[in-house]
Amino acid sequence: MFQVLHGEKPLYIQANNCVEASEWIEALCRVTRCNQKRLSFYHPSAFLNGNWLCCKATIESTVGCARCTAETERIYSLFTLNISKLQKLEEACGSIAVYQGPRKEPDDYSNFTIEDSVATFHTLKQIIDVVEKLNESHEKYQKKRSSSAKYGSEENPIVGKVS
Repeated sequence: MFQVLHGEKPLYIQANNCVEASEWIEALCRVTRCNQKRLSFYHPSAFLNGNWLCCKATIESTVGCARCTAETERIYSLFTLNISKLQKLEEACGSIAVYQGPRKEPDDYSNFTIEDSVATFHTLKQIIDVVEKLNESHEKYQKKRSSSAKYGSEENPIVGKVS
C-alpha cells in the first residue's frame, strides 16, 4: 500500500505485491520527476479517526512528517534483490586480491572488468554491511510493530475459522 498526494487529499493505492508497488512508484517517479510542486515531505501512514497515525497530527492537510525518499528506497530494494550477486562479486574480488588471479569460473564476473579488486572488495563489503544493518533494523521494527499491536486491531487482525 502506498499513497499519491494530488491536491490536498492523499490517494491510497494497494498493489498486489511489493514488486507491483515498486513498479508503480518507479513509473510515478518518472512522470513526476520534473514536477516543481512535488512534495519534499509526506505522511508514511494514513489519516484515520481525526489524526495521522504516524505523527498524531490532527489536521489532515498538515505538512508530512517524513522526507520523501523514493530514490533511496529504490536503491535499497535493488541492493536487497541482488545481495547474492554482490556477495559473489565480493568473493571474486577477494579471490583476485589474495591469489593474484581468478580462482573461480570466469563466468562469475567475466562480463565486466575489475580494475582494482582490493578497493572493489572493500566497497562491496561496506554496501553489504549497510544493507544487512538496514535489514536488521527493518526486522526489529516489524517485530516491535507486530508485538505492540493489539490483538484484533488492523495491524494484528484475528484470522481463522469462526465456529
